[in-house]
Amino acid sequence: LPITCESYFKSLKTLAFALIIGQSIFLFTSMYINFSKNKQGLDFDKIIFSILIISLITVSYVLGRFLFDNQIKQVYENDKLYEKLQKYQTAIILQFALIEFGGLFSTVCYFLSNEMIFAFLSLVPILLSVVHFPSKSKLINVLNLSSKEVDILEDGNYVL
Repeated sequence: LPITCESYFKSLKTLAFALIIGQSIFLFTSMYINFSKNKQGLDFDKIIFSILIISLITVSYVLGRFLFDNQIKQVYENDKLYEKLQKYQTAIILQFALIEFGGLFSTVCYFLSNEMIFAFLSLVPILLSVVHFPSKSKLINVLNLSSKEVDILEDGNYVL
């Protein structure tokens, strides 16, 4: 099947949405199990693990942004539009995967310990993913596309 601009954005948004939903389902499933079973969690040192989780979320986010920016720097003005879009997609996947890592770790800590602070910390990467959710306007700004390339993107049926 040929890839059109519309199908490209649909797949990119579907991927980002799936990563956000995956984190959310994992968090809420853990919360449901902890509440319904009224289970006693493992004895975690809440302060140490809170610092560890905050540090991990921060490092994961910064590393994700760094890798995103480095991938975008690999986009050259004379690259074909399809190549630019592929590099952007790779950058988004790297960024979202790293953001997701901190959230999943926090959710696992919550599940094992039943400490609500870890559940709340799990929301931070989910919110960061929502903030960085891909859109056509963000892609145009980040890739600094020419007016001709923007026109091509606006034509959803254009085959890349």
